[in-house]
Amino acid sequence: MAAKKKEIATVDSDSGEAGFETVQLSLPPARLEGKIVGEGPEAVVELVRLLKEEAKVL
Repeated sequence: MAAKKKEIATVDSDSGEAGFETVQLSLPPARLEGKIVGEGPEAVVELVRLLKEEAKVL
């Protein structure tokens, strides 16, 4: 079965200007430093506790 080909219409832009203006650029706020909760499987319990109590995502 062959693919159908549809012609793509092209449109020229009349205006050289964009419809908006950049007023101000600023950096996002600094992120907090991350925590290392432990290493290996022993850290899972502490990580789950932190996610539940501090981050409230679980």
